[in-house]
Amino acid sequence: MLTVHPTGAIHYTLDGSEPTARSPRYDRPVTVTPPATLKAVCLRPGLKPSRVATAVFTRGPARPRIAAAPPLLKARAGKAFSVRFAAEGPKDIHWLVAGKTGETYRTYEGHSYNPPRHFPWMEMDPNGLLHGTPRHAGVYPVIVSAWTMTGKDPARQPGQMAADARMVIVVVEPAAGK
Repeated sequence: MLTVHPTGAIHYTLDGSEPTARSPRYDRPVTVTPPATLKAVCLRPGLKPSRVATAVFTRGPARPRIAAAPPLLKARAGKAFSVRFAAEGPKDIHWLVAGKTGETYRTYEGHSYNPPRHFPWMEMDPNGLLHGTPRHAGVYPVIVSAWTMTGKDPARQPGQMAADARMVIVVVEPAAGK
């Protein structure tokens, strides 16, 4: 929890009641055990209390756990490669791979946009197989994610998501003979 006011003190409750100056002061991380409703307020000398912020914590689906993922993968430009990832936990696990970490928005002609966050030659199949044929030598950082979600009909019941992710570096060496 943060406040922009330099003399502000954050006070919180975990039982859903309204926080006051007598509530615990936030000065270190708080462990929250679901189900719980955390409420927090910033109190500043000479000013009215801030608006009360509320967060409701519920038990979500069991989180998948990616089994031993290799942190470094080697491939060769022009040659197909593949590696299978495995996850423990729920049965209905979905896989995702995304790249170009650390770059969220670009600006072009005054407009901000979210650039592509994947490498077109690399994909992850529904069973956790990362595969592709790299075109060029280089170093490609990617994030491999295993996720699951409760709620069968997102239009009527939004559900909850649980995920695990690993950073993997794919080092693509030049094509043979180059």
